Amino acid sequence: MADLETQNNSGAQQGQQKSVSSCSSFYADHPRRSLAEFADRVWLIGARHIWIPGEKTTVKRVLWTVVFVLFWALFAYGCVCEVNSYYLYQQETKQYDVFFDSLGFPAVTLCNLNPVRLSAFESSDLLHAGELYGILNDDLTLNEKVITPENPLFADIKSKTDFTDEDKEKSFNWEEFQLRAGHQLREMLKDCKWGIDTCSSDDFTPILTEMGLCYQFNVNKTWDANYQMFVHRRSYGAGQGYGLRMLLVTQENDYVPSLDKKFDTSLESGFKIQLHDPEVPPSVSEMGVGLAPGFQTFLAVEKEDSHYLAAPYGSCKDDEGYTGNYLKYSAPACMLECEADHVAEQCKCRLPYTPVASAVPDSNEICSVQTYLNCVKRPLDTLRGCDPSTCPTPCHMTEFKASPSFVRFPSSLGKLALKDQYGDLDAGQALVVSVFFQSLRERQIYQQPIQQLSTMLKNIGAMLVLLVGATAMTLFEFIFFLCDLIFLGKKRASGIELDSPSQKKAEL
Repeated sequence: MADLETQNNSGAQQGQQKSVSSCSSFYADHPRRSLAEFADRVWLIGARHIWIPGEKTTVKRVLWTVVFVLFWALFAYGCVCEVNSYYLYQQETKQYDVFFDSLGFPAVTLCNLNPVRLSAFESSDLLHAGELYGILNDDLTLNEKVITPENPLFADIKSKTDFTDEDKEKSFNWEEFQLRAGHQLREMLKDCKWGIDTCSSDDFTPILTEMGLCYQFNVNKTWDANYQMFVHRRSYGAGQGYGLRMLLVTQENDYVPSLDKKFDTSLESGFKIQLHDPEVPPSVSEMGVGLAPGFQTFLAVEKEDSHYLAAPYGSCKDDEGYTGNYLKYSAPACMLECEADHVAEQCKCRLPYTPVASAVPDSNEICSVQTYLNCVKRPLDTLRGCDPSTCPTPCHMTEFKASPSFVRFPSSLGKLALKDQYGDLDAGQALVVSVFFQSLRERQIYQQPIQQLSTMLKNIGAMLVLLVGATAMTLFEFIFFLCDLIFLGKKRASGIELDSPSQKKAEL
């Protein structure tokens, strides 16, 4: 009984070996028949009509072959197009309008067009900076073409040009001078309203910019209405009643009226105002809106929140890894840092409104007026910031787009009311500006890839089923079939004996 079971087991093993040998022999000796069997067995529409063992070539087989090859060629062409479209890294922009119960209010940066007050000059200031602002001639005498005898401050300025040895020895700091000599907001701001609440110059933060001394509203965080979070101010409604309103005077009588200024200033009267993200430094000279005396300016604001794609789809720069001088990366911050690096490398100092240069650590000293005239101004005239390609757009940015409108201010009766309330206020130098949201709508802009990897694979799969009636598994089957043919063919070529049909019959 045991011998019989042993014989049966050995017979079964021999049967399996013979089956494998016969299969190998079949694929090695009859590749055409194996291809026909594969075409009949695999899920590939049309293949069984082409590879028919023993049947002669007919019109039907020719037509099926032409159709089969044509659709496979179309499939290959479609695959090439999909892959090419993917590696073009094209993007599309989608826009959504989302309404909220409240919106974060922008930072408001306000600058007088005149950088320094004439009455603020001391003798030592005139000695060091009088030529820069066009008040003195090259020989340090008073420029009476600028400060004419008709000027109410003529006598005062004239007396200050009698320089003493103490004036010559006194040090001069350009940053300190701009903070002291710039127009003071407590003198310019006559009335201020934030919604229904009263505000004052204490709610503003002084900042030095390329326009001199400016003031910012809503850059410092405060407690929210429920005293739960430390946030920037928010507007809970649309219209003037939920925004910022300021009554300002230009103080034109204290302007420096020079046509020969070597420092970039303006001959106009009024202010410039910029609305921007509270965490982004201002660039008032480039992005500010002008405010003219004798008018009330309405700035209806719309908020935009933009999301851009980084490489390879776009060229924006992400905040990740930013280690600069500001709260987050932005194009204005990058431009200021780049300008600071450039001036520090060329002149070994920094301008009053720029941060300390990261590339030159020992450049924290404020540039003197002479250094500005001899070294800084020349590179700034040629550079004026940096190449925009070095400061790409951030991948996420918040912008506040203002639509200005104007009315004359004050009216005839309004002049009387202003005089009664503010006394000696010169109505010709007064202006009003109102900043408010046009609606509590945030426009959200997203850049998205047109062709993603998942989309490409989905389209290729759809073409595979539609054109050739196959699936991804069909392709794997065909690949393994070719591997079998190649592998067995190599074994046959290397001299490894495969069981032939005659041997198989003899064994049987």
